[in-house]
Amino acid sequence: MTLADGAAGPRRPEGRYGPVRRPPSRRTLVGAAAAALLLAVGWFAYIAFGPGNTGVHYLDIGYEVVADTEVRVTFEVQKAPSATAVCTVRALNVGFAEVGRTDVRIPAAPDGAVTVTAVVPTSERAVSGNVKACALG
Repeated sequence: MTLADGAAGPRRPEGRYGPVRRPPSRRTLVGAAAAALLLAVGWFAYIAFGPGNTGVHYLDIGYEVVADTEVRVTFEVQKAPSATAVCTVRALNVGFAEVGRTDVRIPAAPDGAVTVTAVVPTSERAVSGNVKACALG
């Protein structure tokens, strides 16, 4: 603390507030930066190659509520041409609760892209339908 005339203010009593904190050493800063960099690289590797990268991608195209007990969901699946996939398609009610679900097998296709319309039976009237997930299989 400095006073208005630039003189140093009162000092803290010795030993009363514990030891004086020193700034981190260069070695500590380099170690922390290396750990942060390693964590960032690991996170990016997990995002790129982790469970989210299933080798199959889907795109919801649309849905049609046919009746109180049925919804048709149209979607496109892209995968390797020789691969097969299984997609879980669901129907949701006005409160976003799942009221119907079905698994759809996607066969191998010459160009890898397949457009599918799935019929989802429902336990009550649905207001929307979509693909929950797809996986190779």
